[in-house]
Amino acid sequence: MKSSKIIYSYAAKVTDEPCVHNGKNYEQTARISYRDSTKNLMKKLKMPVVDLEELYLSINEGKEINVEGCLVRNFSLNDYRQRFDISETEPISLVNFNAANSLFEADKLVEFNFF
Repeated sequence: MKSSKIIYSYAAKVTDEPCVHNGKNYEQTARISYRDSTKNLMKKLKMPVVDLEELYLSINEGKEINVEGCLVRNFSLNDYRQRFDISETEPISLVNFNAANSLFEADKLVEFNFF
């Protein structure tokens, strides 16, 4: 019988270690640690860290968005709209959006309103 544990918490440590993932160069790497409710380490992995400005530019230019297996910090479509002077009610197109096995984290809120 397979036993499964629930991830209770995680920690992300970002370093300026460059890496290549899915043929794309990233300037930073995150070391992610997952723990259970008794703080036992369940899993450790490394993920490239997405540059938020590059991501926003790619969305604005209508490019494909592939952040599969990456750490995305402080993503907000509201922030994106403000940077590119786009109305709150105008839908945003995320072309071929792929975020499988990614980790989105934010200081306050990861926000995908009206995409």
